[in-house]
Amino acid sequence: MRGWISDCIESHQDCAIANNGFIPSRLLNVQDGINLQDTREMAPVPYVALSHCWGTHIAEKPMLKTTWKTIEEKMVEIPWNSLPANFQDAINVTRALGYDYIWIDSLCIIQDCTRDWEQEAGKMAEVYKYATVTIVPTAAKSCHDGFIRR
Repeated sequence: MRGWISDCIESHQDCAIANNGFIPSRLLNVQDGINLQDTREMAPVPYVALSHCWGTHIAEKPMLKTTWKTIEEKMVEIPWNSLPANFQDAINVTRALGYDYIWIDSLCIIQDCTRDWEQEAGKMAEVYKYATVTIVPTAAKSCHDGFIRR
């Protein structure tokens, strides 16, 4: 798969646009551990995006998301066991492809801040357009399903 992506970026003019200089305001750094990173002071980097179905949630399995209350702790570390199966699978794919960053909407947008949500949701077309790879787990009905057969 790495070879296909490399060939695509090097051989197709439309695929090369992923390196145009756009970077989302926040990305998950998955190099060593997992943490949310503010990218406003960073140079653009290649990143993976996850397009997923949030699904319905019950009290035992709430949706993992960033809020004003949790953003500081997510900047330090997001424990692996707190991640829903789709997020774990997407991070494993990101790492296997050799990328250090992934964008996941529920974690990279502050969900209880109208201003941040409107600003960041307004950039979603660019987020997906300029991602080097977008993972779309179409068979998963919720973030808890996972998409890699175990």
